[in-house]
Amino acid sequence: MSTIHDAISLSDILRFRRELLVTPLFWTSRHLDALGCSFQQTDNFMAKNTCDGYKAPRWREDNQAPAAKSRKNISDVEMLAKSAVPSLKHNILRRLLLHDGSLFNRCSKGPEFFFAGRPVHRPRYTVFHPRNQSNQSNNNIPTLVGYLDYLDVTGLRAKRFWPCTHPGKRQNTMSTRLVAEKLSQLTPREWTEDPYFICVLLSIAQLQRRILKEPPDTSYSVCSTNGFSL
Repeated sequence: MSTIHDAISLSDILRFRRELLVTPLFWTSRHLDALGCSFQQTDNFMAKNTCDGYKAPRWREDNQAPAAKSRKNISDVEMLAKSAVPSLKHNILRRLLLHDGSLFNRCSKGPEFFFAGRPVHRPRYTVFHPRNQSNQSNNNIPTLVGYLDYLDVTGLRAKRFWPCTHPGKRQNTMSTRLVAEKLSQLTPREWTEDPYFICVLLSIAQLQRRILKEPPDTSYSVCSTNGFSL
């Protein structure tokens, strides 16, 4: 991540494209094009059953039925990949990243995303902080890891479209159809390429800048040949 002194800000990019000034939950490929961003496939760093030299423990099912007990013990990493329970996945990730000797020593609620100097949105995710963070310098940018459950994204997005109803009253077919149509316009073909992830990455980069106590006009190039101010 290198400093770019002649980069323009995100607000400058969108200033003359008022149609793009929407909540990050409604960002689309048009926002990616405006920012010069694209998604690229990389190897999964969690593929192994170790994390920073940490041997993942086996998850035991001592309280399960006999049929369940007969199954092989499942490692934390396998549970993280297979479980559909957000709270379980979050607890497993904490064990993997916050063990003794880990590069990380604490986690916190994800920071707000700032636009034009004001907080405009707070993604629901967790940030893991590295040790000795207070001693970071410009040449040693803190490595922050964010964990986001995509079900939170789709749930919040759908909630924005559902009309308010009286208690005990069901949604009619027409409302359901309209919500489905609106969501289809925002849902990417591949969920891993959801433009909303850019908002999360930007909020992490903004947090890095605050940790380093960089001036507001400091910019970094982040996975793009077109730099923009964070």
